[in-house]
Amino acid sequence: MNAQRLPTVVIENVSPVVDGGKLPLKRVVGEELVVEADIFKDGHDVTAAVLKWRPIGTKNPWQETPMEFLANDRWRASCRFATLGLNEFTVEAYQDTFGTWQHEFVKKFQAGITDLQTETIEGAQILERAATLA
Repeated sequence: MNAQRLPTVVIENVSPVVDGGKLPLKRVVGEELVVEADIFKDGHDVTAAVLKWRPIGTKNPWQETPMEFLANDRWRASCRFATLGLNEFTVEAYQDTFGTWQHEFVKKFQAGITDLQTETIEGAQILERAATLA
């Protein structure tokens, strides 16, 4: 029996950390914290990542900002903590369905393929699904 294998996104080598994450980082309120991580996945789909942060122990919604791809699977983003006290951050990464569609559409168009009706319909379906989730 073949089980379907979902794409795996790997996040590793997150920095900065102190003593492997055992000790908290220290920052002054409003000081920039630059976070980097190695992020990669199977396949050729486009990957996206966000840096999220919030005060520890609260039900506050996470603040987030997109991470920027640097090179060789390395990504970076920065944030500023607005409150005094302990805060937490995390990195999330996922397959970017629309980004993958857009990348493939542009490649075909640049290669001179002019009949992109199927690809246009696929893009519209991706947008319709996203609209229902908004």
